[in-house]
Amino acid sequence: MDQIEKAIETYEKLRKCKYHIKIENGMEFDLLFGKQNFHHLIGLQHLTDKPRIAKPMEPQKKFYNTLAGSVALQQEILSSRKYKLIQERVENFNKLVDILQSGEAKIIVAFDPGKTPTQQIEAEFMLFDRGHDLMDKSADIVFYHLFMDYNTPNKYCPITYIVEHSNMYMNDQDFLNCSITQIPLIEQPKKESRKKKSSPKTPPTNP
Repeated sequence: MDQIEKAIETYEKLRKCKYHIKIENGMEFDLLFGKQNFHHLIGLQHLTDKPRIAKPMEPQKKFYNTLAGSVALQQEILSSRKYKLIQERVENFNKLVDILQSGEAKIIVAFDPGKTPTQQIEAEFMLFDRGHDLMDKSADIVFYHLFMDYNTPNKYCPITYIVEHSNMYMNDQDFLNCSITQIPLIEQPKKESRKKKSSPKTPPTNP
């Protein structure tokens, strides 16, 4: 299984839940992972040498379905000259599962994009995970960031996912405690198209 296929497998796990996030300031919202969010979340827009991948003609939801079922398209992503720009987030895509584990005392950032002038990310909140033990001074610092913004009132969607070897997205931000609850989504059974059976005719009765 290659890295793109693994990332899709991780995303399918994420799509099976609704994530209810409750922040210490009293705000509550649900985070949902739609098929249409995968493209930008994993960074395919950066593969500009592959125009049909960077800017697909079909809706992103349909593109996700095509990508999930096409080994050739997955290999085309890996062959991009710009693949190094997204390689870390692809290889660490499963960190999103760790970031969204159910539990108390999670940390959330009320994200202010003006405090990171090198990259303007339009997102309201950001969840993150640290990639090393802070007590180990020799370890590389890695932060895994999930940025979110509202889709409809009280419903949020993922905007982008970034692996960063510095605390540039953390500087001067406002940190808040939050809790995350995973709520499994019930899959709706597919409706089978059946012809409506006509009711049997009642035989005429003798007068």
